[in-house]
Amino acid sequence: MNTKEAKPPAPSDQSRRATGMAGLDNVLDGGFPRGTTILILGSPTSGLELMARQFWEQEAGGTYLILDAEPDAGMVDARHLPPDRLATMMKGDRVVIDSLSTLVKKYTIEITIQFMTICSRDTRKRDSNILFLCYKDVHDPTEMARIIRAVDIVLELGEIVSGTDSVHVMSIKKNRGQQVPEEGIPYLITAKGLEPSTTRRVK
Repeated sequence: MNTKEAKPPAPSDQSRRATGMAGLDNVLDGGFPRGTTILILGSPTSGLELMARQFWEQEAGGTYLILDAEPDAGMVDARHLPPDRLATMMKGDRVVIDSLSTLVKKYTIEITIQFMTICSRDTRKRDSNILFLCYKDVHDPTEMARIIRAVDIVLELGEIVSGTDSVHVMSIKKNRGQQVPEEGIPYLITAKGLEPSTTRRVK
């Protein structure tokens, strides 16, 4: 099977960059605005790493810096790199930092916010996008508020349980300069990544 055919089409608006998830592209009017930073919040079982990989794999030449696990092919092993070195290794239009939670734990919230500020300036200068991963429920409220304030877009991956039924839902919590949708995007976690569920909408 030709994997390129399975990817969502590139947004027609060249001011946007495809997210890797067609349902999310539709909600965001074609994808992430170029020159923005994005935070993905979720648990280790929410599929946030899969979503980051989908975003990164849309184009060649991007950088996936992994700080807390064995790197897969093409990723950069950044487990022993300090934040100032990380900032020099961000190449291409699509950069993933996996994860901010590790940076906070190793280097404090102050150094992490300084790093995020450098990332934001670089992103705007190069018209690229940086996607940060962050694990829910491991940071205190003040740390979490500072992390959220430092980015342009915040997506939260969660699960809604009703009796014996459960559904994974992606919510847009922040979208700087844009209206935040009231509805969440139900999604399935598959071997290939996250796929929008066409059978349900969740408010």
